[in-house]
Amino acid sequence: MMKISIIHNNHEQPEQSDYIEIHYSEFKQLSNSTLNSIKIVNTLDYVDSPEELISVAITKMRYGAELIISGMDVVLIADKILNGKADIPTIRNSLYAGRKNISNYEYIKNIIIQLGLKIKLINLDKDTNQYLIIGEKPNVN
Repeated sequence: MMKISIIHNNHEQPEQSDYIEIHYSEFKQLSNSTLNSIKIVNTLDYVDSPEELISVAITKMRYGAELIISGMDVVLIADKILNGKADIPTIRNSLYAGRKNISNYEYIKNIIIQLGLKIKLINLDKDTNQYLIIGEKPNVN
């Protein structure tokens, strides 16, 4: 059972799990339809095309495999700023720490659905401004 965690250059510390870490630039080299689980944790905002990375990830998944994506949600951040609940220096540092873009869960959810995955879970954490989406590649009937 192959489990891959896709990372970017700003990855803070190695993940302690049964997932094998691979840099997103090397991910395309893996064989198609071989992975049971793929994690893209806090990585989409650091790549040129989040849509392309998700699309490539789906080609690497076996039927029944999970795609787990998390990241910062721009709408949650904006809501905190508008309601005066944001620590602006902290928000500024997190937004401009090498990011090429910033997404929100609705956009990522729509990409996943358009590419044929079934949504199993969506979670928004308003304390950390993070979203978590788990999608599954349906079995062929």
